Amino acid sequence: MTVKQKRRAPATAAVLILAALLTGCSIPVTGEPVAGGAGPVVDVAGGTDDTLRKDFDASPQEVNDYWTDDKFGGATAPDLKPGQDTLTGDQATGVVVHPSTGVGPDVDVKAIAPTAAGDPYPATGLAAATQGRLYFSIGGATYVCSASVVNAPTMDLVLTAGHCVWDTYGKQLAENIIFIPADAANGQTQPYGQWAGVSTYVPDEFTSEATSDASGATSGNGWAYDFAFIRLAPNAAGQKIQEVTGGQGISFGTPPEGITVIGYPSAAPFDGQSQRYCASQAATKGYAGYRVDCLMTPGCSGGGWLTRLDPATGAGYVTSVTSRGDGSWLEGPVLGQRALTLYNDALAEGS
Repeated sequence: MTVKQKRRAPATAAVLILAALLTGCSIPVTGEPVAGGAGPVVDVAGGTDDTLRKDFDASPQEVNDYWTDDKFGGATAPDLKPGQDTLTGDQATGVVVHPSTGVGPDVDVKAIAPTAAGDPYPATGLAAATQGRLYFSIGGATYVCSASVVNAPTMDLVLTAGHCVWDTYGKQLAENIIFIPADAANGQTQPYGQWAGVSTYVPDEFTSEATSDASGATSGNGWAYDFAFIRLAPNAAGQKIQEVTGGQGISFGTPPEGITVIGYPSAAPFDGQSQRYCASQAATKGYAGYRVDCLMTPGCSGGGWLTRLDPATGAGYVTSVTSRGDGSWLEGPVLGQRALTLYNDALAEGS
């Protein structure tokens, strides 16, 4: 494998004033979206000194061959226990990337009834194709998380949790990454195929400052940066994933207006066989960003937190990803300035 590590001493982020961030306001329109294609292009600043990037030596075919039915079925979910220290999180930017379907009509944020139960997700439209399951290996063991296809000019990006590609206990990167949109029955149902990871982009703040012990107990300010982007290889037909599934929008620190959390909880009482969701009309302040009441279990890590989700078209804006929880609530980091920089790093090196 090839690992490019560009390190610097992590800068001290400005304190995020969540009281202001969590008040309702409309998402600003930035740029002109192109329906059915890439949305507005965020300025690309190139690579930075605070991103851990990994290119995989294994070819997409080798990664696909690695995943047998037994490995899919035997993959377990990372089980992390949240610390109780209030963390300094990412800075809000107000930058928005629209869904690949373009800017939809105004959405009634009360249209999706609140639920904390982890109910089966009634996926429609864009949401039916862009949310999926992420399989990976670390140290020979196989694991599973959740992830979302996000709109990008390179048309090859998924967004997930940092701990789904970086082992905070053993301090090593994941390998053999496979993403299956709309996965069901442990990889047996693949309506949009399976897609091999080409490279990962993880913030240095997470790899350097987020830790966990053998029991899964977590600590460190890095958990406020528990997010990562993954570039995926084209399929055998030469298509990029966004050409097949479309891509959700991204809200880089814009105040959320209603949140729908989607993922594949795998620990009891769930079995990881299908998508589940929780919904809230407002987020509260968590240790590391946002928090919502939700009973979903490990396996939903990395799943998208969609704001202004249109239940008719399935289009929305990913405003966070599932990081940690205690069985009654989940929390996710704010996708702000650092996440935007990471996104630009991935665009700069995309194809």
